[in-house]
Amino acid sequence: MVLPRASRPLLAALAITLTLLLLAASHRHQTGRWAPAANWSDDPANGGSSDYNGELARFTHDPEGLTLYNPHKPFNYMWKNEAKLRRLAVCMERDDCHRNALKFVIIGSFHCHIAVFNNYRGGEGIWCMNMIDSLERQGYTVLIAGEGDWGYIAHLNRQFPDYVRVILADDGSLEGGEPVTKMMLENIKTEGNPHGVPAWKIFRFSFFPNGLSTIVGQAWSAIAEPEWKKPTDQGYRNMTYLGYSLEEDNIEIIPFHDRPMRAYILSKRVQYFYDVFGKPMIGRDQITRAYHELRKEFPTFEFVGAFIDDRTKEELEKLGPMEVPEGVRNLGKLSPEAWGHEVANSRVMVGIGFPVSSPSPYQALAHGVPFINPHRIDEGHDPNDPYTWFISQHEFLRIHEPPEVYQYPEYDYDAFVGAIRQALTHEMKPHLLDRLTRKALDKRLRDWVEGDWLTAASLIRENRQNGGVETEFGPLVGMFEL
Repeated sequence: MVLPRASRPLLAALAITLTLLLLAASHRHQTGRWAPAANWSDDPANGGSSDYNGELARFTHDPEGLTLYNPHKPFNYMWKNEAKLRRLAVCMERDDCHRNALKFVIIGSFHCHIAVFNNYRGGEGIWCMNMIDSLERQGYTVLIAGEGDWGYIAHLNRQFPDYVRVILADDGSLEGGEPVTKMMLENIKTEGNPHGVPAWKIFRFSFFPNGLSTIVGQAWSAIAEPEWKKPTDQGYRNMTYLGYSLEEDNIEIIPFHDRPMRAYILSKRVQYFYDVFGKPMIGRDQITRAYHELRKEFPTFEFVGAFIDDRTKEELEKLGPMEVPEGVRNLGKLSPEAWGHEVANSRVMVGIGFPVSSPSPYQALAHGVPFINPHRIDEGHDPNDPYTWFISQHEFLRIHEPPEVYQYPEYDYDAFVGAIRQALTHEMKPHLLDRLTRKALDKRLRDWVEGDWLTAASLIRENRQNGGVETEFGPLVGMFEL
């Protein structure tokens, strides 16, 4: 494995930390202690414990100034991991590590990398940070492997084969493309690469329940949203739902009748009103028409939202100016706290097609704000059976009903304005779904890390070797090495 030249000094630093850990383990084997106590003076006049604590702080310190996101210094995640491993060496010396500290989780995903180092808080970023917070809250050691740095993932697993429990990473089939896929294939365990990463440890970062799999099976596809299909449907039933939680302690609840007559449009980009990422499910002219119609009935009514235009210079020149529809007030870019307040101070959240399966509607429901969910019905689909609809903006919420979730077919103006009118005048009780609590998230992540994935994979491999009926869904399944 040839690593970029810039990474070699960092790996040298990792080698020093590994040496400390191995020496500590050797000493514990011989003496029952992780490492000999440092020969610090007990006399405060000669430094005493303050010297010891100071040295510990310097030794374990996290170089925050170096870990800020910088595309020209792409190995910042290694610095972050170095600090964690130094802290682990110290707690081993003191014999006070958390009981889960020697259970490692490696995360190598583009979205998680920018969530950690660039404060990205889109749906994938929220998912990543929730998982990391939950794992660290439960004492597990989380190591970040960049935007899918498979060479580094293989290096960590080679150094800590018994400690690395699971790996969550991009496999290149969606975000990374061919280069990431090639790196992954070069670093997984095969007959020709016996020291590679075992396939049974690898979970693909999927977010959506899209039915993709790893070479082992669909259960190794980790998702943020549970799929919504009927229990009797074949396929799409075996993915590993990890999900996220919502903040439970400080959910702002504004009394229904104290809120202004306004609808919050779920659309973080101006482009979502246009056919850029795909056709919206309601037209700009229909939004403006609804604004004027509802103002006749509710004179203070307005649409609001927080929209940005983050197109590149080339995209601006190609597509020209884009504006929010008439009748929509743009609040501009908001902090997460300000965004939560603006949603809580609305009577309804309105979907227009994008973003899909966002955490935002769940947050709205927790504030006591209903969501209006558009969907598309193709020929042969039953308008009254949400399981048959072709697509919804929020797939899981297609099976929820008023007063929490209102459904409208795309471009159906009467259904669109009717849903808004109902939501403006009908209160809903705040509702945080059980699976979105911190307790539920912690259990899912704990079950994932502690699961016996080796045995599960062994049974699948044995079945394939013996020509049995395939038990796993997914287009990528095949033979693999344990």
